[in-house]
Parts: sequence; structure tokens; C-alpha cells
Amino acid sequence: MNLKNVFKIICCIALLFLGIMLVRFYYPETFFSANAKNKTSDAEQYIKTIYISPQGDDSAPGERNSPIATLTKAMKLVVQASQTDTKSISPKPAVRIVLRGGRYELTEPLLIDQSDLLPLTIEAYPKEKPVLSGGTKLSNNWKVETINGRTVWSQLLPEVAKGEWYFRQLWVNGRRATVPVIPKNSGFLQMKDLLIPEADRSKPTAWKSSSKDGFIFNSGDFKSHWHALQDVYVISSTSWLHNYFTIKEIDESTQTIRFNENNATFPLFAAHPVHGKFGGEDRTAAYDSKTFYEPGHYRIYNVFEALSEPGEFYLDRVSGKLSYIPRAGEKPESAEVVAPRLKQLLVVKGTPGKWIQNLVLDGIAFSHTEVTPEKHVGSGNNYLQPGVVQLDAVSQSTIQNCEFSHLGETALRMINGSRDIEVVGNNFFDLGSGGITSYGTFGTKPGAEKIIPTTTMRLRITDNQFTNGGRLFPGHPAVLLNKARNSIVAFNEISDFFFNGISVIGGWEFDFSVVDNQVLNNHVHHLGQGHWSGNDMAAIYSGGVGLGVEFAGNVLHDVNCTMYAGNGIYLDGDANHFQMRNNLIYNTNYDGLHIKGFANLAENNIVYNCESAFGQVSNIKHDVPVEIPVITLKQNIFVPATPVVYNSRLVKPLNLDILSENNLVSTVEKGAEVQVAQRGAYGVLFANKMSFDSWQKEAHKDKGSVVAPVTFLNPEKGDFRMDKDTLEKAKSLGFVPFEINAGPRPVGKRTLIPFKPDNEAINSEAFKQYVKWVLPKWEKQKAEAERVKKDKEYAEKKLEEQKQGILNHVQ
Repeated sequence: MNLKNVFKIICCIALLFLGIMLVRFYYPETFFSANAKNKTSDAEQYIKTIYISPQGDDSAPGERNSPIATLTKAMKLVVQASQTDTKSISPKPAVRIVLRGGRYELTEPLLIDQSDLLPLTIEAYPKEKPVLSGGTKLSNNWKVETINGRTVWSQLLPEVAKGEWYFRQLWVNGRRATVPVIPKNSGFLQMKDLLIPEADRSKPTAWKSSSKDGFIFNSGDFKSHWHALQDVYVISSTSWLHNYFTIKEIDESTQTIRFNENNATFPLFAAHPVHGKFGGEDRTAAYDSKTFYEPGHYRIYNVFEALSEPGEFYLDRVSGKLSYIPRAGEKPESAEVVAPRLKQLLVVKGTPGKWIQNLVLDGIAFSHTEVTPEKHVGSGNNYLQPGVVQLDAVSQSTIQNCEFSHLGETALRMINGSRDIEVVGNNFFDLGSGGITSYGTFGTKPGAEKIIPTTTMRLRITDNQFTNGGRLFPGHPAVLLNKARNSIVAFNEISDFFFNGISVIGGWEFDFSVVDNQVLNNHVHHLGQGHWSGNDMAAIYSGGVGLGVEFAGNVLHDVNCTMYAGNGIYLDGDANHFQMRNNLIYNTNYDGLHIKGFANLAENNIVYNCESAFGQVSNIKHDVPVEIPVITLKQNIFVPATPVVYNSRLVKPLNLDILSENNLVSTVEKGAEVQVAQRGAYGVLFANKMSFDSWQKEAHKDKGSVVAPVTFLNPEKGDFRMDKDTLEKAKSLGFVPFEINAGPRPVGKRTLIPFKPDNEAINSEAFKQYVKWVLPKWEKQKAEAERVKKDKEYAEKKLEEQKQGILNHVQ
């Protein structure tokens, strides 16, 4: 073969390769695309595809090579396509919006509220990342100056000076900047004293007179001359609450601060009142070396005089001047600085019973949103803030492969009867509040267990990543199923939050809004982290009627609260009928399992290096037969950090209300005697201690448990495989070794976890028995409510008669 022919062949190959690359560039979703196997052609699946690009033009037709520029225009085209007669087309066609990569700066949240739309997919162009931003990219017109002895960038923002814009967050080169805070480095200040009238301080219940809108501070902590005091705010950590306050007045002479808000749930204690003295009675403390009247902790935010650290900014509302201290390597002429404007980016609003259906969000990034501080006034743990993406009465929809980052309020909120929602493979990080929350029907009376249009249910939250949460308001879980039933939270990884990882809650006592939920194979770790917040917390927190609820296969570790109750799993209130199996729990600074209520089961779990393996909080069981225990502990491996394997806060060891069966029990303290104890009061960690052997013989609440050494191969590095002797002992007691498989699964292995039948729990014999137990309490509450109502009506009637009598007398 001569050189000329070789040259021709090489040229042909090169042209062929170039052709392939061009086709791949212009038609990536159908040619050599990783998503190609999951896509069908436009003609088969979509009646219309609309392309959008940051470089597009809304006067264009929205085709691949002539895209439009905005989602607003795209939705108009979607509405037009949905008005096309598609009755003769089967299956029903869909509409697709394809976003090219780049940043889309929204001027208002995108609203989807037409229930008659065709199925709609909004997706990223393959291998590109579109960002829906609620912020504005600031100019690089920075002035470099010195403030407080620091090199500072500054610029004037006329909209701020005019009162048209104000923000509390800022991102520089993709990193969160923070307002100046006192003290620095995640520390906290402590209130010097509560504001209690002197005449009331001697009363046994003096806490009832304590102010909720102020406290006495230590000298120098607050300055009345601080610049723009109206923009300084305080977040306090009291009990399990995180209160957001704005300043009304500061009196340095009396070291007293007063706030504009007076609706904190409790006085500003470090601990909840019932954890100390209540009604004049001594009660055991829920934390150590503290006294009941210890005041709470707090931090002070947005103090101009405290602007001192790289990565801090201050926005002067009056002058409109923005000041920022750069981090190392940042340059004023090239830094990308984004300030938020919008609080929400996408609102999908249907009507319960007439849901918006068949929406798919795929590969979209949602970023740069502001907070709604008035929603956090009083208690920051009220979870009713709007979602950055909010699904209101939406069903049969999917959010997948999306990114939620650099946000103020909760990233994703599903409310008002939303159901059959898939949330899979998304990444949540740098969150001002929480990751996901839900809200649905709440009922605590007979009949409230029925499914109605406002019942939020069948939410499947799987294979997501959550990290760096609660950056503005620390009292927010990563995932909150609040009044959502028959839902699944599985194979997620959650880390670096300051409060609960997964909360499955409704009301207390008789609430049915958590039934049939499944929390499976999640990896939840590094919560609280010794931060100034985070009392009464756990990797998994729940309460209410737990019929059909399962916590299984989860790996929960490194939960470290500041004061009390940093647990692995915490069942609060009148929690009942919860099932906990095959969970690995380690490295918590309170109990591995912290349980209230009755009729719960913990079986085949491993609890290691927690202060205690199990803690019983309460014997309060409303009209439940006394023979039904708080919990049955069966075939578990318990190796606590202290010798105390079981404890109870309210009763002595012999009155511990549990059944213990075939557990393998040891302690991390080599050679220490394994014990059962009562959690102590006022500086005593544990009181009334007795050996586990003695407790077995005297309490008659254990059958077959064995105290013996337990050896794991490398628990410090998360390797909980057992040596031969430990494994044989555990198996002999009925323990079944389980595979540790928690956290997001590879894409190809994400099998669908089925929901339970909707009324499985409600139709069970256990539920019928439960209603029988609590019906007298229901009737009593109903009668009491009627009595209060009649007393109020009588008092109002008498008052009106007195007023009329006075008027008649005057006349």
C-alpha cells in the first residue's frame, strides 16, 4: 500500500471521528449519552421539547439550535402544548424543558399551578449543569480599604440604600460568607441570669415567672452603642429550642437586654423545666454538673464592630455599603460574589384531591436564596418556613440528580397532601436551615387515622447526600417527616448538622401521622458536634403512634450534644409500637437507645461506646395495662462506654419498665462490672447503681442475657466485625449477623423499596387494641374541652351582663 492510500485512509478516519464528535455535541441525549438507554426519541415520548439557554432569546422558537432564555417563556409554551388535543394519542404524551448549562438568575419564583398540564419534565442538557439562582452576581467594582484594622473590600449598593433590598447571606467563589458573630469560632456566650422578679425567686416554681423576652448578661457582652442595633440579632440555645431574637433595648448599667419578641416556648433555661425542679419536687437532671436554674446560651450576629475575620461581611442598611474581608487567594477583580434576593425558586401548587401530577425535575441546581427571619422568631424549631422548592398538593412526581446548595430556608418542602413523590440521588449542602421537610394531616381523635386528600404520604426519599446544614438556624433536621405517613427514608448519608438527622414526628399521645413509615439503611453521623446548640437530639428522632414504623439497617454514630440527650435513636412523647432492628449505633454522648412510651421493640442491634446502651425516660403510659413494657430489648449486643448498660431517669433499677431477653452485654471499660442504674441528679452521673447480675436476679425482667467480653476487629475505624469467640456467643443467644450497608447506593443498584399497604397499621389488631386503651383518655379530653368552652362562654356572658349593668346605671 503506497503512502497516498495510507494518507486517504487516515483522512477518512479523521473525518469519521470528527463527524461522531459533532453529532455527540449537538445530539448528546440520543448518541453516546450515559442517559441514552433511559430516553426515547422526542417523537415517541414528547409532544414538544423546549430548549433554554442563558444565551437564548425569548423571541426564538425554543429549538435545540435556537433556544429561548427563560423558564417563564418556557412555561407559556408548555401551557400552549397542553391545550393541544391529545385524546387520540396513547400513551399520553409529555412536554420536556431542557436547560443548557449556566446560571439562570430568577427575578421571581417559578410558579406551576395549572393542574391540567401534560406530564412535564424539566431536565439538564446531558453533562451540563444549569443553576437556577435566586441571587444577583455583584459587580467587581470593589474599593479596597481598611476597617477595624483589616483589609476590606467594599462597594455601595443603591438598592439597599433605597430600602429595596437587604440580605443576610453572601457567597464568594462558591463559599458561604458569614455576618460578624460574637463570639468567634463556633463558641457561645452564656446568660448570667434569668429575669425573674425578686418576689418570685423564692417560689418553688420561680421559673414560671421568668421572662421570655430578655435576660441578664455578663458585663461587656452587649454594647448599647453598637452600629445599627436594629439589625443585630441573637440566636439562643435553650432547652431543645433555638430562639431568634431582635434587640429592643440594652441597659449596660443593669446588664439587661430586652427583645422585641416574647413568644419563646419556655423561659430561657439551658434545660427544659421538667428536667429539673418541677412543682416544688426534686427531679433528676438530664445533664451533669449543672443546676436547674442555669440560664441558656447564645450568640450575637451582625455586629459591625466585630467584623474581623476572613470570610465575614457586613451590609449597612442605611448607606447601602457592603463590606467584605477576603479569604486568602481571593482577588477583587475576579471574585464571583452572589447576594440572594429570592426566598423561593420553584413553587408547584395544586389542590388536595386535584393534585398537580407527573412532574420530573432532573439534574437541576437550585442556589442562592435568602431567609425569612420572621418565620424563626421565638422558637427557631418551628418548621413551617417556606421551601426553596415547594410541592404543595403534588403527586406522582420525581426529583432526581438535583443539587440544592447555598440556601437560606429548607431546601425541599412537600405539604398539603403531597404524595407518591420520588426524591432520589440529590445532593443537599450549605443549607441555612434543613434539607427536606413535609407536612400533612394532623389528628388526635378517633377517625383521624383515615386517609383524606390532605394526608401527606408515600414520599420515597432515597440515595441522597445531606451535609453542612443548619448554618443560620441550627435547630433543623436534615430530613423531617412531619405528619407524613407510609413514607420511606432510605440509603441517605447525613452529616455535619447541629440537630437531629432524621425526624419522624407528628403530635404526641394519639397521633397517627407517622404510621407505616420506614427509615432504612441510612448513614447518619457527626451531629451536634459539641456545638452550642443541639439538646434533646438524636440521629433518628420520633414519637407518636409507631404502628408499622421500622428503623432498620441504619448506621448512626458520632452524635455529641452540648447539654443532654445526644442519642442514637430517641423515641419521645408517648412513642409506641416502634420496631428497631439491625441498627449499628456507636459514639454518642448519651444513650444509644433513648426510649419513652410503651410496646416498642429493639431487636438485633449493636450499640457501642455510647454513655449507656439504653435509657428509659418515662413510665407514663396513658391507660395502658401495666404489664406492657416501655420496650422489649431482644438479642442485641450492648457495649456502652460506661459500665451502665441500662438506666432510667425517673425510677430505680428494679422498677425499670423493660423486658430484656438474650442480650450480649459488656462494657468498653475493660474489667469494669456491668451495671444497671438510675441517672443521677445535680452532678451525680448515675445513682442507685447495681450489678447487672443482681438486677437479673432481683428485678425478674431479663431472661437469658449474658455478660461477657465483646471484641470487634477495629471499632475506632468503623469495623464492627466480631472475633470468633464474640461471634459464637452472639449467635448462641439468637443474634443474627447483618451486613452493614448504609448510605447512597451506586446508580445501577438502586432497587425500588415498596411502600406498605396504606392502611396496614390502621387495620391491624394492635391498632384496635390501642384504640381500646386510649379511648377513655380521648373521651376525658373531649369532655374537658367542652367544659372549658362552656366555662369561657359563661364568663363572657357574665362579663357582658356586668358591662350592660354599668351602662344602665350610668344612664
